[in-house]
Amino acid sequence: MKKLIEAVCIGNNGRSPPAEAVAKRYLKVIGKDNEYDAISSGTRVSCTETGGRAIEYMRPYIELALVRGDVFNRQEKSDLEQALAANDPQAVGVHFSKLVQAFIAEERNYRAEACTKYGLEGVKEARDQTVVNPNVVAIMTMDKKALEGVQQIYKDATHQPIIAVVSNLAGSQYDEIQNSFGRGKQAYFNSFEQILQEVPKAIDNILARTN
Repeated sequence: MKKLIEAVCIGNNGRSPPAEAVAKRYLKVIGKDNEYDAISSGTRVSCTETGGRAIEYMRPYIELALVRGDVFNRQEKSDLEQALAANDPQAVGVHFSKLVQAFIAEERNYRAEACTKYGLEGVKEARDQTVVNPNVVAIMTMDKKALEGVQQIYKDATHQPIIAVVSNLAGSQYDEIQNSFGRGKQAYFNSFEQILQEVPKAIDNILARTN
């Protein structure tokens, strides 16, 4: 059984799947793919699909969509504002689910364009929820929020892999890889380029600690 290195973000859509593909490619380049493999997941995949979250979680994304102005029509915007004023998570969740699907589709388009530009192949389409996996030796999260999510998931697990933000593992000047969800093409490409730079360095660190 190969040792697994897992890339984790929030929704397992824009950042961790490319990070997984970069890790797989790098492991092959350095001749470690017979011993190691890479996977990816998201700490809140099921939540982003159902909208089953508290308003406090949904609000930042909703505010972003309202600022953009291209997600909701006039009636939907009015209904959403009423739902927020009434503090009705179920009604807000309906609109949240719509914006999530719109942002996911947008992000996948950016991802495909970035993969073509930078020659990255093999990026998976499925979105997987992060779970405790005894075959995982290290988890590199894309940001601090994903780090907190992974730490919560592994809180009571007997198996404890290395868990750290990829930027820290890479010795980067940055604290994390920005969550560009819903923030436009340039923000996504900036995150993608950072993944290309940091994941191989993080892999080197992980191999040094697990061999």
